[in-house]
This record gives sequence, structure tokens and C-alpha cells, in this order.
Amino acid sequence: FDFDKLKYDNLNPQFHLPLLSDTLYISDAIDGNSLQYDDNGQGYFVFDIGEVEMPEVTDIFKVPGQNVSKEIGLPLPSGMTIPNGTPFPKWEYSGTVTADIDFGSAEIEPKSITFSGGSLTLTNTHRFPAGTLTVKIANLVKGSSTFSIPIDVTSTTSNVILLNGYTMAVGTDKKMTIEYKYQTNGFTAREDIDEIKLGFNINMKNIAIGEARGYFGKHTEYAKQSINIGDFDDLDGEWALKEASIALEIQNSIQLPMRVVIDTIRSYTDIAPGAKPVVEKVRIDSLTLGNTDLKDTLTLPGEIISLLPKKIDVVVKVQSNPDGKNGQDNVISSQSSAAATAKILVPLKIKDVDIMLIDTTDLDVSDMSFKNLGLLLNVSNSLPLGVKLQCILLQKGTGTSLGELFDTPVEIPAGNITPVGNGDSEVTSPSETHKLFEVKKGVEEKLKNADKIVVLFSASTGNTNDTYVRITKSNYVSLKIGLRAGINAGDLKEKL
Repeated sequence: FDFDKLKYDNLNPQFHLPLLSDTLYISDAIDGNSLQYDDNGQGYFVFDIGEVEMPEVTDIFKVPGQNVSKEIGLPLPSGMTIPNGTPFPKWEYSGTVTADIDFGSAEIEPKSITFSGGSLTLTNTHRFPAGTLTVKIANLVKGSSTFSIPIDVTSTTSNVILLNGYTMAVGTDKKMTIEYKYQTNGFTAREDIDEIKLGFNINMKNIAIGEARGYFGKHTEYAKQSINIGDFDDLDGEWALKEASIALEIQNSIQLPMRVVIDTIRSYTDIAPGAKPVVEKVRIDSLTLGNTDLKDTLTLPGEIISLLPKKIDVVVKVQSNPDGKNGQDNVISSQSSAAATAKILVPLKIKDVDIMLIDTTDLDVSDMSFKNLGLLLNVSNSLPLGVKLQCILLQKGTGTSLGELFDTPVEIPAGNITPVGNGDSEVTSPSETHKLFEVKKGVEEKLKNADKIVVLFSASTGNTNDTYVRITKSNYVSLKIGLRAGINAGDLKEKL
């Protein structure tokens, strides 16, 4: 087909062409990254407190090194004396002694301890001409075998045993039960003997716990966190910053009760050095847990957040076994741990606020000539605010303003608001605005010289229901602008 033979002198086509499409949310009006949405779509200001200091297993219970020395005198039967040079008969002596176990605190009452590391050194401290001393720790076992070791009493030798895999049963008296057996093996006395003296030392060190059961007393950890808040600085109007809470998320595999307490919380509107808090609350709330993962929310007094603080200090206290013994054993292991994170949550609700939503999009209509230019405007507004729309054209290369696309700001009504109780409302459906604007002379040239367009929505009217409106993910304003244009036939030929 030969386009040169096409006559188009009276041809006056019209087209509807997309000019721009944009969607803006409340979050676009708030600096920072603190606005988030929960699983139900509810918007929140979220300020991260960070990790909460939780007790570690070694903070709750550890076994210090133990050192036990015993000296035993074994008199001969019936006051007998073995004269020098006389053969010593083969006799056997046995008995039991006990030694206190030090756990560092009288409050701690373990019942059993399985060791994952450490060593026990058994040393003979009294030489004797002959015989074998067997030492057994009756409440230290490995599998089905009780700890037992023979010692040559003729020298002060040491025997080192690794504790890994041994379990010690601990009674209420917190003692180590040591059984001994001495066999003379027969020898010739070199001096008059009327008593056999034995002695040994037990030294346990570098003790590591694999698992322990019992009651491990109360332990308290304090942690202070400061949160600098800048997101409230530019909030104008009536924001419902009257509800706040701390969300705690805890992973706990330590089988003992713990209480997490927001011990102190301070709110500052001045962050200069030495500034005093405007609000200070003590012991906000607490919760108890044991061997469970937990998500919980602690309600904060409204005044903590309603004064639009610049900084908040939070002191968190974590107590293990806060109520003492409860009849159930604490169980800890080297694999046990507890971790917690905390955030301050402020539900995002608005009533009558001053906001401005701004975005810049690319524009390119420079290669077309228009006549009878019109603008097709479609706006869907699910914000609880009426807004004014302005579109500002920016000069190619310089970014300077060429003026506005519309003669005057376009009024867009708020979404449809329905009360939902407790003084709150929700936007249940958006308002829809569809308009056609005839464009005055000169706008075509501005469009051709522009490569970007600034979209600006500013609040014009507030919620008239006298309620606070919950802001969710579904609250936004969506804009589409199209061109209804007559195009010169010559341009049409070029495009075809």
C-alpha cells in the first residue's frame, strides 16, 4: 500500500491515549520505615526495641570447680601392733566418707547433673609401703557403671578421668558420697605399725553441663534500650496516637518459668543531653513462660506515645523462677536457649490530618502533535480524606516547572466511611471520580517540552464522622490520566 497516494486533508482522527498511572499510600506521606502492616492489613507505626537480654544457661546454673581432700586413719584390729620386721597380714578395710558439693548458692538445689565436659583428678596424698586403695564415688555414674578407680598407695600418683557422659545424682544434703576399700596385699613392716594412714584428693575442674535437673534459684537480667523516633516530627493534624503496646516474641527451650517485665519506660520530647522524661512509668506489665515459644502484647499507657516523643527508653527485666519453687523440676541443657525481641506498636488511625502524597513519573509525548486536547481523569480514593489533585509538568533537562496540567486543583472526595465500634471507623468502599477536562491553549506545548510530571495529593477535608479511621493496606488513592486528542493526519502517517 502506497501511503503517498493517501489523501487525508479532511481526516480528523481522535484517540484516547494513556498519559500516566499512579497509586499512592499513606506510607508515602511518612518519612522513615516505621509504617508496617500486620497479617490483617492493619497499619502500625513500628519502632524496633531490638533483642531483649535473656538469661543464658550458664547464667542460670553452673558448677564451679570442686576440691575435696580426705585423710583416713585405719587402726589395726583390737589395738594390734605389727612389730618392725613382721609380715603384715592380708587385710581389707572399707568405709564411706562424704564431701560437700559447692554450687555457689544455698538456694540452688540440683537433683542430677550430666556432664558434657571437665575432668576429675584423683591423687594419692599418703604413701604407704604396700596395698591398693579403690575409691568409688557412689553418686557418680556413667551408663550402668559407678565411678571407681584403684590407686597405688606406694606413690603419690594422680589419675585423670574425663567427666563427659557421667551423671551425678545430688541429694538434698548436696554431698558427694565416697566409698573406699583398702587391701594390704601383705608386706613386711619396716617399723612398728599400729595404724594405716590413707589420704586422697579429688579435684574437678572445667566442668561443663550437658543437662541438669532440679531447682536453680532466681536469676534476674536487666536490659535497657533506647529508641530514637523521628517519624512523628512531620505529623500534622489529628492522629490517634493514643494506643500503644509492646509486642514480645520469645523463643524458649529452657524448661523453667520466666517472667518478662517492662520494668521502666520513659518518653522524651527533648533528646538534648540531660533532658528529663516527660512520662515515666514503672512496671508496665509482665508475662510468665516455660519451655514455650510465645508471642504476646503488653499494653502501654497512652501518654507514653501521645505527646509525640523523640526518644523512648525501655528497661526490660527478665526473671527466672520468679515465684520460687513450683513443684516441677527445672530442666536445662547445653542446647537450651532463650531469645526475645520487642517492638513498640502504635495503631495507625487518623481523624483530620494534614498530609501530602507526592510522586514523580516519566512522561513522553514529544513526538506527537495534538489538537482538541482533553484530559480524561479517573481517581479511586479509599483514603478517609478528601484530597486535592495537582499535576505539575517538569521541563526536560532542567527539571524546572512548566506549570500545572489542570487550571485549578481537582477536588477528590474521601472514601466511604463506616463506624465499626469503639470510636473507630473504616473505609468500606472508595470514592470514584471520572472527569473530562478541555485543555486550554498552551498546554500541548508544555506537554511536548516535559519529560516528567509530579503528582501531588494534599488533604482538603477530614473525616466528618467524628471517629478515628483505621488505616489498612487497602487505603490508597489510585490515579489514571489519559489524553483524548485529535492527531494531525501527517503524524498518523508517520506512526503507521
